[in-house]
Amino acid sequence: MDAVMTKPMDEAIAILKEEVSLLQRVLFLEEKKYQALKEVNLEDLMNINDQEELLLQEIHAKEEKRQQVFHKINPKATDFHAFLSQIEEETVRESFQNLYIQLAELRDRLKMQSEENKHLIQLNSEIISMTLGLFQKTHGETYHSPQAPAKPSPGGSFLVNHVV
Repeated sequence: MDAVMTKPMDEAIAILKEEVSLLQRVLFLEEKKYQALKEVNLEDLMNINDQEELLLQEIHAKEEKRQQVFHKINPKATDFHAFLSQIEEETVRESFQNLYIQLAELRDRLKMQSEENKHLIQLNSEIISMTLGLFQKTHGETYHSPQAPAKPSPGGSFLVNHVV
């Protein structure tokens, strides 16, 4: 491999390593989010969501930069496997393959953790809905679920719908 290609290859590997690091941080936050959901800790949830938003913006920027660098290295490659097949130096190709595997594993773990969090959110929503239903029966106040069509109230005070 000539010296001209070494710099873009090194840059691409560095970008992939940064993406791995960013996804590891997002996974850590998703795991923290699960604990915050279990504890119904809204302050932690809000902080975690803010941190995740910033990380996702960084990831998006890295993905765009990676695509530009990959295109600079091999404009004809249509996907990662086509890109890999054009790399002659085995150690460089293995580095890319290992990073690709790490990214795929992290994405799978993130997907699973997100599904667990989604499930816990649904359970929490059901608990909140049941609690509000009990509150209505004992205190005569009403609550309208965002999923249910609004019903006219018979009067009395209303419970503010603020479920995060």
